[in-house]
Amino acid sequence: MIFSGTEAELGSGGRVVVQLCKTVPNPTKTYVYFDNWFTSLDLIILLKNDYGINSLGTVRSNRLQGCTLEQDKSLLKMGRRTFDYKADNNAGIAVVKWADTKCVTLASSYVSHTPTFQVKRYSKEEKKKVDVVCPQIKKQYNTHMGGVDLADMLIALYKTLYETVKSLDGNMTISKNSE
Repeated sequence: MIFSGTEAELGSGGRVVVQLCKTVPNPTKTYVYFDNWFTSLDLIILLKNDYGINSLGTVRSNRLQGCTLEQDKSLLKMGRRTFDYKADNNAGIAVVKWADTKCVTLASSYVSHTPTFQVKRYSKEEKKKVDVVCPQIKKQYNTHMGGVDLADMLIALYKTLYETVKSLDGNMTISKNSE
C-alpha cells in the first residue's frame, strides 16, 4: 500500500490503522478505538483531519510530543480519583491522564474528561468498594475496548503449540513449541 509522507511517519502501528481506515465506507460516522501500540497524537489528528474519523486510544508517555501532564507519582499520591488533562482546540484533540490503581493516559479527537462519573473501586484502607471519580474519556474507552482486551487475555492464556522460524536461507520451518 502506498502512504503519503505524513502517513509513512506514523510508524508500523499507525500505518496499519490508516490502511484499515481507508476501507471504511462512511468515515464521518465512524469511531476507531486502539491501544497504546497503535496510538500517537499524529495518528489521531490525521484520522480526524484527513478522513473525518473520530478516534480514542491509550497512549504511551513517549508519544505525547511535548504535551506535559502531571507525573504518575504525584497523581497517585493525590489518590485514585485524580486526573490531569490538556486540550488543543486547534488540533481538536484531548489528552487525559487518570490515576486508578496505576496511571493511564488516553487521547481522543471526540471526547475529553467531562462529564465525570463515579465508578466503584476496592479500597484497601477501607476494606470495601468506594466511589471514585472517573473521566468520560476512560468510560468511552472501557465501553468500546472490552473485546480487544478480552482477545489479548485469551491469546495469552492459550499459547499455540507451534511456532515458525525463518532460516537464514529465507525458508519457513514449523516446529513444536517446547513450553
